[in-house]
Amino acid sequence: MKSVKVLPAMPFREGEFQKKRVAAYCRISTEFEEQHRSLAAQMEYYGEKIQSNPDWVLVGVFFDCESGLRIEKRSGLKKIMELVRLGQIDYILTKSISRVSRNALDTLLIIRKLKERGVDMYFEKENIHSINSAKEIDIVVGAALAQEESYNLSENIGWGYKRRCETGAKSLLLKPVYGFCCENDELVIMPEEADVVKEIFNLYLSGKTVWQIKMYLENSHILSPSKKTVWADSTIRKILKCEKYKGDVMLHKTYTDSYLTGKRAVNYGQRARYYVAGNHIGIISPEIFQRVQDEIFRRAQVVIDEQGEQINTGNRYSGKYLLGNLLKCGNCGASYYRRTERGKIVWRCRTRMEKGRNACQHSVTLCEERIQEILAEAVCDGVYNETVIREKVQRIDVYESQIIICFLTKGEFRICELN
Repeated sequence: MKSVKVLPAMPFREGEFQKKRVAAYCRISTEFEEQHRSLAAQMEYYGEKIQSNPDWVLVGVFFDCESGLRIEKRSGLKKIMELVRLGQIDYILTKSISRVSRNALDTLLIIRKLKERGVDMYFEKENIHSINSAKEIDIVVGAALAQEESYNLSENIGWGYKRRCETGAKSLLLKPVYGFCCENDELVIMPEEADVVKEIFNLYLSGKTVWQIKMYLENSHILSPSKKTVWADSTIRKILKCEKYKGDVMLHKTYTDSYLTGKRAVNYGQRARYYVAGNHIGIISPEIFQRVQDEIFRRAQVVIDEQGEQINTGNRYSGKYLLGNLLKCGNCGASYYRRTERGKIVWRCRTRMEKGRNACQHSVTLCEERIQEILAEAVCDGVYNETVIREKVQRIDVYESQIIICFLTKGEFRICELN
């Protein structure tokens, strides 16, 4: 017959007890002075609390001034987790669940990593210890509520921004670009920079390429908008397309794609945009600005063969390869060339091929098979068909992780992930 013997707990004898290594974590989300005062008070409170406990040893009070939705830039939290990984922390104090994270998934991952190392985190406001498995659901629910609160705040901010756009709020209309400064609630022309802007427009209309304009500016020792001696191709392209130079303003050019990631996306029409005509005195006349836009469009129709030679200026599809007429680098605006590498057909940015990797660092190499698969799915109902693509697609802008298929129907586009 089995017998069960109870082994009673053995209390620590004097001298055997090890003090807990304790850290604290604080976070604020803005740079406002009152929040910084709150942060200082929190840090002082935790420092004194830990040092006043004879059974604790202070490891440190760590803090961040970042959003609670994202942990990528939170050096304080990362430092704590690294010390936990190294076995240098036993116990963590923090004010509330929302201070650790407003992302429910991140919160769950954090407390489980702590639990794996036998580290307890105490949330003072909720009076919860993370080491208690029965309380995990309470922590996740608390984080989910904090996440929902952030979502509602993001929606309210977005709504407020739209209302400001609709009413033409001055704070939105007075953001200066190269050639302007803001004085007395007005966009004022800066003569020296304005002369450079005019020269860029005139050179482009005279037939110069963006690369030739870039070389002219650099050889003339004209500093870029960022006060550098080197001009980026993209800077010149932005100047040529910026409506502020003719006195107008387009609002809501970008938007937050996800409140969780905070990443911004270019607004090609996915959201409402707001165009304010005659907002200020322009540097370029509307007529010249429009002539430049027409010239940009005309040059985009030029077909380039594999040797880089212009072979036709009227028919977009007269090149040897259909994709060569459609693919454009989203970084520098150059066409893509077809190559065979290691037995595979790939497409590369012309700028990067001709001028080296540094000339267009963010361009990607496309596998022809992969791009055909994407077009088949997005344009041809599953089966790649060049006739259908000719009838529907105007151009394909290529970015690091996605392509944007611009259709011939005005304003219609589709974003496709490359991976």
